Amino acid sequence: DHITAAATSETTSVAIAVTGTGLAGAAAASTSTANATAIAAGEGNDDLVNDGALEANATSTAEGVSVAFASEGAALAGSFVDNATIAEAVSIGISGGDGHDRMTNNEGADVTLTGRAEVTDTGVSVGLVGMAGADSQALAVVQASGIDGGDGNDTLVNSGSITGTDVTAASTARGISFAIAGAALSSANATAEASAVGISGGQGNDRITNNGLITLGPQATTSGQTVGVSAIGAAINDANATSYATATGLDGGRDRDTIINNSTIDATASSTATAKSTGVVIGGYSLNQANTTAHAEAIGIDGGDEDDALLNADAGSIVIVADAQVYSKSLTISVLGDASGEANTTAESTATGLRGGTGDDAIANRRDVTVSATASGNSAGASIGLFGSTQASAASTVDAVATGID
Repeated sequence: DHITAAATSETTSVAIAVTGTGLAGAAAASTSTANATAIAAGEGNDDLVNDGALEANATSTAEGVSVAFASEGAALAGSFVDNATIAEAVSIGISGGDGHDRMTNNEGADVTLTGRAEVTDTGVSVGLVGMAGADSQALAVVQASGIDGGDGNDTLVNSGSITGTDVTAASTARGISFAIAGAALSSANATAEASAVGISGGQGNDRITNNGLITLGPQATTSGQTVGVSAIGAAINDANATSYATATGLDGGRDRDTIINNSTIDATASSTATAKSTGVVIGGYSLNQANTTAHAEAIGIDGGDEDDALLNADAGSIVIVADAQVYSKSLTISVLGDASGEANTTAESTATGLRGGTGDDAIANRRDVTVSATASGNSAGASIGLFGSTQASAASTVDAVATGID
């Protein structure tokens, strides 16, 4: 038997505003959402057994383009009115919903999760005399879960395989502004969140047993880019990129849980963020900032809140990898005037084999647990001025923590 649930959502929004004198404002925002669940038990106390192959494929794509032009006055393009371009994708193999559920994925039964969320937002503003402002906001979120117990006291058993290696969130935000005489202001904020869970107990006193292979590999990637050019006046640009990736093999959630692993959990979380900011002014002031933050967290067994019992048994094996990478570049050019550029990066990765969480927990390990956490950062800031003052700074903070049992 084979069940495939596929959901695809795609949206594009374009806004263009043009004025000779006065204000030209263009704001394009779109939201795309895709949800795919192979088996949904719904509310109530359910008894569900899967003997076949399940596929849950969710793909969400969103694009926003804002263009504003003003000969004299102000041209504003993008998310100045607190809007954003958003793509969300949710992929679930078996969902229990509310109630006390018993759900079993039998030996030989495969659960395959595919979740993709991709978003691109671009703001372009041109003001010949006056102000040109471009603001771009992009958010991509993807969530994948093999077996989700939901609320209630659940009994969840996996003896087959759960695979969630194609779980990606990608976000790109671009802000471009140009002014002949006046101020060119650009801002870009890109955020991506990717999470994958093999078995999730949710709220309630759950019993989770894994007898099969769980393989997870969520990836979050972001890119924030700004360009601001002003002949006479000021060019001020701010580019930001933030990414989060989390992978958890067995997650007890809230309340008191019993979690046993009798097989292999292989979970890798990858997070990458890139920001580039460029500003050019012939006569005046140019300021640029590029900031990136990447978080990656991977956990084999997570007890969650309350008092839990966790066991990696004699036949269990846990391999956990967390990787975070960040890149920031800032270039500032001023021919006559002041130039200042700043680039900052923060990379944090955490890899944990067995984590009890809050409460008084009982944790036992009888087999191999391998954890690896890596973090890298690269930042570069440059300022160039022929006549005037220049200032440039670059800073990187990286933190990698690997823990077998916490």
